[in-house]
Amino acid sequence: MTSGRVAAALRSAGTLAALVACSVVVLAGPASGRAGARAGSPGYVLIYAGPGTCDGCAEAVGAVADAAGLTVRYVSQPARVPRLLGGALAFVVPGTGDNIEAMRVAFNRTVGPALRTYLRSGGRYWGICGGAYLAVRRYWATENDQVAALGIVPADAETYGAGSAARLERVRWNGSLRWLYFQSGPSFTLTRRPPGLRVLATYADGSIAALSYRYGNGRVILSGPHPEATQDWLVEDGLPTVRWQPTFPLAVAMLEELVS
Repeated sequence: MTSGRVAAALRSAGTLAALVACSVVVLAGPASGRAGARAGSPGYVLIYAGPGTCDGCAEAVGAVADAAGLTVRYVSQPARVPRLLGGALAFVVPGTGDNIEAMRVAFNRTVGPALRTYLRSGGRYWGICGGAYLAVRRYWATENDQVAALGIVPADAETYGAGSAARLERVRWNGSLRWLYFQSGPSFTLTRRPPGLRVLATYADGSIAALSYRYGNGRVILSGPHPEATQDWLVEDGLPTVRWQPTFPLAVAMLEELVS
């Protein structure tokens, strides 16, 4: 793993806790989200950290969960996910590498049915970048090749913008313009719009950057950009930090709403 990004994730829980505590919650949701997440929640946030995930991405989500006062458990093998979902407050699949085909196949075979059962009974899923691709109906693997994903959310996905290099993307999140860390993340095209689906954020061209969806008694949040990214990510990738404001509090607010 990239040492700088892992170190950033480990530092985030402590050094950004004050930011989280005093920040304005920019994700619409219960005002008592943090207290609700902590009070009487015996489970853990299950984070996939196996083959296909990007360096330090699972640890970055772990820092978000820690800042929200939640217990974290990592799982590295898709075959172990179904058994561990039973004790999970939420299941998170973070960013992935450039090629998630093997991960998609493994999840379709092993995780999909168990995840749908888990969500119908009140479970939670947070997919970030690669984890968001996996949850839609289909996504474009190449310009001419659309493949089946888990089909949890009634949407298709394709990579937003050109190029695969990391960059800052301007996103309108619940009415506020934010610069978020972005690398080959998806935009979403709805195949239908049921009552339980809510658009959280849009890109500059109006396409969907993040959404929330009710699945049975559970809830799903998908995000193309990386709100969990810290300034260390930008520095490591040579991105400008002048116009960027920390988005870690936004990630904590997302997780708190998800599990509240």
